[in-house]
Amino acid sequence: MRYHAQLGLVETTDIAAGLKTARRLLRLNGERRHPCQHIAIDSDCRGTGKRTLLHHIGLAHQGRREKLHGIDDDRIPVVCVNAPPEQGTPADWSAALAVFIGWDLYRPDTEQRPVQRMKDFTGPAVHILRHARTEVCLVDGIDRLRSEDLQPTFDFFDYLADELGLTVFWRASGPATSSAKPAPPASPPCDRPPRRPPPSGHARPPPSGSTGCRPAARNTPTNGSVPWPPSTAG
Repeated sequence: MRYHAQLGLVETTDIAAGLKTARRLLRLNGERRHPCQHIAIDSDCRGTGKRTLLHHIGLAHQGRREKLHGIDDDRIPVVCVNAPPEQGTPADWSAALAVFIGWDLYRPDTEQRPVQRMKDFTGPAVHILRHARTEVCLVDGIDRLRSEDLQPTFDFFDYLADELGLTVFWRASGPATSSAKPAPPASPPCDRPPRRPPPSGHARPPPSGSTGCRPAARNTPTNGSVPWPPSTAG
């Protein structure tokens, strides 16, 4: 187990193509020329290496930032959050961000029972991530979300992307993404919309494989996609 945990990634052509496409889209977003804030790593098949690619996109971006700026404990270039492990469990994305940042979500009450410190961690989390200059958010496992959580999930990460200028990479398999596959818009990329107030709920799934940036009004993010043919990656 220890030996295999230290093995590096064998970079297949699929992994290399996905990393190259992700880096290009991140560069475009950084230059604000054709911003595509939502990018899906999408396939109807399991075991094709989507999670491997998702994590290596984050590792590669963090490595580039550390090479450019040095290792800075106050800088968080990439955050990674995961859907609840069991299907049917309500998603609380603000709490997931708080756990990633390292906060203790609970405090003891007068009878020493654990109670959650606050109902919504969105505001404090956005404040920390803004000062930490976070640029990339990886969202994994949205195929496990309840159907009623999908739209609030998209609303929540739309808000984060607008507030922080994030690029959000989504990873899922099956109907969570394939059932919401709008045709790519025919119009050119739209200007970035004004900031919106935080959503009341937490939880909507990722864009599927559209390559155009989203129009001003839509129900699902369609800003971009990483091409992902099946591979044998982990």
